[in-house]
Amino acid sequence: MSRRSLFKWTISAVALAAGSFMASATLGSHFRTTPVAGVAWPGLMPPAEPRMRLPSPFADMAGTAFSVAPGVLVTNAHVTLPCSLAHRPIQVAGYQAAWQVVRQDQDLDLALLRGPDDPAVAPLAVSAASQIVRGTRALVLGFPADAASDAAYGVVGRVQRAAIVIHRPGSGQAESFRIMDRMGQPVDPTWQDGAAFFGRAGAGRMRWALEIAATIGHGASGGPIVDGLGNVVGVIVADGTSAGSVSAIPVADLVDFLGAAGIIPRFASPPQADEIDWRRAYRRAAPSVVRLGC
Repeated sequence: MSRRSLFKWTISAVALAAGSFMASATLGSHFRTTPVAGVAWPGLMPPAEPRMRLPSPFADMAGTAFSVAPGVLVTNAHVTLPCSLAHRPIQVAGYQAAWQVVRQDQDLDLALLRGPDDPAVAPLAVSAASQIVRGTRALVLGFPADAASDAAYGVVGRVQRAAIVIHRPGSGQAESFRIMDRMGQPVDPTWQDGAAFFGRAGAGRMRWALEIAATIGHGASGGPIVDGLGNVVGVIVADGTSAGSVSAIPVADLVDFLGAAGIIPRFASPPQADEIDWRRAYRRAAPSVVRLGC
């Protein structure tokens, strides 16, 4: 399996808010990028202290994860499923022992991993904010597949719009529905809009997604999106396209997923305007972000 297959293929549908319906299909956009810390894009953060390089035997089946509780990592189901199908153990850079998938939700495209009894990966706090509004800035963290660094890369982006999606991690695909007005400006869809588009068969699998203006590169799937204090506000599910958009699972779905597994994360209040410091947020969050594969 090639490393590019871990990218979330997307079939998108765009509705014109004031009338006719327009659909478009975008299957892929596999343009490779090799970010250089602090140089490639504005807002890209330098890596933290160097960590062990990802072993080459699973470099082609790699993704990103982050800690939410002692010995517990969160990533995407579409990152772990290929390993399960290939009957290969999931490993995390820096650890000899394999990590086990203990919970997986394909509708949310989330997976929960447990590893060594005392891993030195500090859990991240989860934002107590119920939602992120359009225009909010956030730090996207992950491990691009072609990156030379062994520490997480980060880039500050801005929330562009909400979309309604159906995740299909088993096939590496997702279907998304979004609305724009006739001037091309985003309009938040309603749940009823999504149900009308996907129909009765798909309505039960619909989930919200956030689209963030940022580019980080393939391989960052499963990485966290954090606020200006380093608290988790989402999970990367599609890790960059030629259009420079990252798709994210919202924090509410992450909290529900953890709760179903009996895990209550540490919650933290959203930052006030004068508390936002992106370099400090990077330094707080990056050590809790790891590269994994099989």
